[in-house]
Amino acid sequence: MPPAVPSSLRGGSGRRIEATRPPRHEPRLLSSLAPEFAAELVALLSARGEPNLARSITTLPVVELCRCSDPRCASFYTIPGFAANWRWPQGGSTLDLDASAGTIRVDTAGGQIVSVEVLDRPQLAKTLQATGGIESGLAEDNRLHRKG
Repeated sequence: MPPAVPSSLRGGSGRRIEATRPPRHEPRLLSSLAPEFAAELVALLSARGEPNLARSITTLPVVELCRCSDPRCASFYTIPGFAANWRWPQGGSTLDLDASAGTIRVDTAGGQIVSVEVLDRPQLAKTLQATGGIESGLAEDNRLHRKG
């Protein structure tokens, strides 16, 4: 077990220094941020024959938004982007879903959704961008938008 971190320390001049930690944000669930889109994902994944992935949507977090330069983008990661990019070469796959509007692709690795690629859904983009507490990736990082 790691040693406990003291909540206060003594500075070089003997004065007390309080240790502060940045606040941790719990990831927000897609089902609470964009319930209509979450329901659509459930339906699309079920229709595609992916019942396990469909069931996971109710607890699917939105951890990090894609920050590519494409104004049509509303893509997001469900695990930290660096972890998704690390896991992808270890068996990642993309499911192209038959969306009624725009483009929706679900990226999976190890049977888990790691990111959702969404294009041409301006309302979803606005909803996700307006939500505080979600990390943004690098501005020029467009690894979510793989060719092929």
